[in-house]
Amino acid sequence: MRRAQTTFLAVLLLVGGTFPLGAQTPPGGVPSLRTGVQVVPLDKENFKRIPADAKVIRLDVTLKDMGKDAKEIEENAKPLLEWVQQGGIIWLHTDAAQLFGFRTVSSPMDLLGKAKPVVPWAAHPLTQGVREVFYRLSPVGVLVTGHPLGMMLMRVADSPTPRPQPLFVVATVEYGDGIALFAPPDFSQRRAEGLQFYNNLQRFLAGEPATDRVPGRELAKVFEQWQKVASKRNLSEVKEPLSAITAYTHLWMGRLLHRKLNKPKDALAELEKAATANNQIADVYAALSDLYTALDEKDKAALAKKRAEELAKSERAPVPDARMGAGLLLTEGELKQLVQLSDAVSGGSEDKRKELGAMLTTLIGRVWYQASFNPTHRTFDLTNAEKLFVEALRQHPTSRHALFWFGALRVTQGLEPRQPSPQRAARLQDAIRLWQEFLSARGDAQDEPKDNAFPSPDQLSAWGDGLKVEITRLSLEPPDFHHDPRSGLIVRYLRSPDTGWQEFAGNLQAAIANAANLGLRVEDPELLIFPTDAAYQQYRLLTKRSFPEFGPNAPIDVAGEVILSGPQPNQGFLTIARRNEYRKILSHFFGHVVVTAWTEGGPDIPGWLTEGIASGLSGDLNTRSILQQAVRQGLLLRWNDLQTAPLPPSDLFYAQSQEMVAFLARIGSQRGGVVRMLQLLGMGVRPEEALMEVTGMTPEQFMRAWAQATLR
Repeated sequence: MRRAQTTFLAVLLLVGGTFPLGAQTPPGGVPSLRTGVQVVPLDKENFKRIPADAKVIRLDVTLKDMGKDAKEIEENAKPLLEWVQQGGIIWLHTDAAQLFGFRTVSSPMDLLGKAKPVVPWAAHPLTQGVREVFYRLSPVGVLVTGHPLGMMLMRVADSPTPRPQPLFVVATVEYGDGIALFAPPDFSQRRAEGLQFYNNLQRFLAGEPATDRVPGRELAKVFEQWQKVASKRNLSEVKEPLSAITAYTHLWMGRLLHRKLNKPKDALAELEKAATANNQIADVYAALSDLYTALDEKDKAALAKKRAEELAKSERAPVPDARMGAGLLLTEGELKQLVQLSDAVSGGSEDKRKELGAMLTTLIGRVWYQASFNPTHRTFDLTNAEKLFVEALRQHPTSRHALFWFGALRVTQGLEPRQPSPQRAARLQDAIRLWQEFLSARGDAQDEPKDNAFPSPDQLSAWGDGLKVEITRLSLEPPDFHHDPRSGLIVRYLRSPDTGWQEFAGNLQAAIANAANLGLRVEDPELLIFPTDAAYQQYRLLTKRSFPEFGPNAPIDVAGEVILSGPQPNQGFLTIARRNEYRKILSHFFGHVVVTAWTEGGPDIPGWLTEGIASGLSGDLNTRSILQQAVRQGLLLRWNDLQTAPLPPSDLFYAQSQEMVAFLARIGSQRGGVVRMLQLLGMGVRPEEALMEVTGMTPEQFMRAWAQATLR
């Protein structure tokens, strides 16, 4: 089965962000990226010394390292804060993130495994093509619970402990002209989309695309003005709103040239155009005052500042919806295009008016697209974004921005697991159609500024090819759908006369509670129930995965059904269930869903661990009786006998495995023994080494300790 869908969080401010590189990066990784972007690590020995040419700094100190009290910490941190305010990027992973307004908490354990984006697919440069990554915290690492103005990018997934609020692994906030990034320094590129995320990070840090924030307040003003414009047919009636749009786009460009590109003369030309277009905007004169100050023209700076203050007192700024206060990451090319379109509209071009309207409407849709997540229910509502993208295409059917972002929204909808597979496939097919139209429209756009506003045609085509495979796979899934809101369980099946499994599929509370007792919580667990082995084999061939096969002695019944479990196609289990075994089978296979969710991307898991967890969730065996009999007969299994489940597995194998898992949970409870064991195995650590790290015992010592504690 596929991994659970990306989710996203309502935010107040969208800013640029990055994800860390750590010990698992390729040669030439941290502190120097392959792009040539230098990441300077500052520890407690050198955090006061900031290299003059530093652009990205990783702060490895804790608050305790920075001083003995709040006053000393504040004094020591001042140069660093000023450096970020002037345009630097600071990468944080300890409680020192509090200096930049992040709220942090200590990690419940030093291994947290999986992180998922909390912005929709493609809504941020770092999440394009990414659904999850795997990470590891450092000994001094913490997690973020939020930031009043920050953008949460990735959250903890499958947390071992219940939390009243989400925990975030990656977050950013704009700090002055710079960016404060929170992220752990170590993540795996070889698992899930780690490599894709790493590549996104490198392009981002290298300025590809160059990013700038359009302040939410200004953006809201532009949207308010444009709503007035869009309702008018006669351009002579909308001179003032059009002048405001033109002024704001020149203002954006002027700030970009001044603050980011260090081109004061070009910036001055843009700001003077802004003031000429509309001389009633306080922000234009505030920007002119800043620029004149930088150019050491004090008299002009003072006059501009005075004008800004006068306008600010009289200006009636719109009060936008809270979620519309989000900023946007716009590329330099997008900003240039806004300026070009605004200039053309000011000159009376009706066609350009429609094109500008479509682009601005798309920007509004992008705000809603990235700000629609309900963290309480892990759901999202893309209704507003969808309506706006549709409206943008109504205004201008070949709007490249609307076509791309509408396609991205369809992908987000298609990857959402809590809906029937045919509906998901239709949305992915629609995404491919929209992107094909986007590529066609882009090919005709000779005057479009050349930049990285969108993925390259090759990259977009590769994404489209991946969607085609996903559509084919979805077409082979059983089409009927059941989602139990109590357990979160998703079951995909084909209706048949024998539907006894439904009596239990929606009521796995006991198994879910047993998993939670081990610290194993899973989002959107799924079961696929195929009507025949042939249907399953067709699905299996498409996914090109290998699955363990059950032997000829597996229970078979004429009315049986094939059951496949696991959140990923690379881990599954095939069996034929007797009618009276549905409850046991479903509970047992939910256990395998749990195991594969925590070890995805890793090698095969020892049989005693995976079967012990699954057997414990179904809870049908009288393990004490079985083990006592095995002891009397001298048949107790040894460590080597427990690494692979026999075919068919025996009651003794299940009973001994179940009790070994329970023992592992008891002795490692304070450190999350079962969770840590699964995560280490998923990261590729050998079973014996993982056992030693979790328990401090060799297999022989573990087996002796288990026997003494269990068989008395």
